[in-house]
Amino acid sequence: MLWVDDENVALKADASDFVTIVAAVADGNGTIKRLNNYYVKFHVEGEGRILGNAGVLANPAPIKWGTAPALIQSTLKPGKIKVSASVLFEGSQMPVSAVLELESVAAEHPLVYSEKEAALIPASSTTGLEEGTAKSDAELKQEQLLKKLNAKRLKEVEKQQEDFGEKK
Repeated sequence: MLWVDDENVALKADASDFVTIVAAVADGNGTIKRLNNYYVKFHVEGEGRILGNAGVLANPAPIKWGTAPALIQSTLKPGKIKVSASVLFEGSQMPVSAVLELESVAAEHPLVYSEKEAALIPASSTTGLEEGTAKSDAELKQEQLLKKLNAKRLKEVEKQQEDFGEKK
């Protein structure tokens, strides 16, 4: 699961405002699984960037009591920001990725800055652990279908065990 913790305050496109995005590992019913030791990696596309990197345990971030936060900073241009989160070590029995879209709004007052200095602001915080691109919609859909298929297979094995007398 992925959600914005913005307290109903719009993200201003002034390159200094930021918002907290929270990733949580949840079961199929939406119950947050509090006891796990996953790391979540975040990827941002559009008019935002992640504050921090692996050096400060910001990306990938360890899950603590079921959730992991990420700070997303706006750029100077208002627009859409797409945030995706997935567990660091993926596998067929691991939680599926989540995607969230939010939007930054124009600053209330005219911004005074040097274009030359604004060009020096890094577009992202990169580490050796991050992927270069986010997963495509097709990859996300395939991931979800694989998860459903694995759940169906598990039910079949449970039924076979029950029929064999192993499970009561």
